[in-house]
Amino acid sequence: AILGWHHRAPVRMCSRVEQSDQCARCLRQDEFRFAHQFHQDGNVPEALRRYMDQPHWLYLATFADGATKVGTAAEPRKQSRLDEQGALIATYLTKSPDGRAVRHLEDAITRGLQVPQTIRASTKLKALANLTDLSTASATHDRHVSRAADALAAMDTPAMLETWTPPAEGDRMRVVNSVRMLYPHDLRDGEHGFTVVSCVGTQVLAVLDGDDEVDYVLDLGPSRVAASRSARSPRPPPPSRTPSSS
Repeated sequence: AILGWHHRAPVRMCSRVEQSDQCARCLRQDEFRFAHQFHQDGNVPEALRRYMDQPHWLYLATFADGATKVGTAAEPRKQSRLDEQGALIATYLTKSPDGRAVRHLEDAITRGLQVPQTIRASTKLKALANLTDLSTASATHDRHVSRAADALAAMDTPAMLETWTPPAEGDRMRVVNSVRMLYPHDLRDGEHGFTVVSCVGTQVLAVLDGDDEVDYVLDLGPSRVAASRSARSPRPPPPSRTPSSS
């Protein structure tokens, strides 16, 4: 389980993860859970204050169905923060001197443009399973970037537009060459055998041994696998070949 942004506790010390990416014990000890309220409350842990004193970037990230969120990343995490989001397209909008300033900009974009700050993991996953091409997501992203740049200008904040370069590990996920389905089994139960062939964030594209006709989309985030006993064999019987419409 993750404590803050850089420390891990042994899984044997943790209880089953039911929601988010942490068990209840780790969540209680995570000083960084206050990050989104940092700019509204001056009473924060010292470790979080030091982290927020770094320069931060404001970004827009767009997912497979065109859903777009606004977010922030500290300078040392500029690339990795977006890498882990599961986005297909993203743009850095501007750079702020610290975490407090960037979160005020983030809130202003959310209020003014109705762009959320979170996208549910289940929404990201279903969109990847239903992806046909990137045209919708690309057009939506460009429109949001243009509106966000105008909103920043209205706040006397110059836009510093920079396109995020996605990791090559997600190339196959971004191009649909075969039938896709949501993996129908709960990773927290039983044993599973599959090969991961591509990933964006915690969402992965996987194939079963001897089955090259269907690609399965699943989430390997901590809340999905914390209690699983993964193994190469045995594996569940192959799911029905009817593509998911959810």
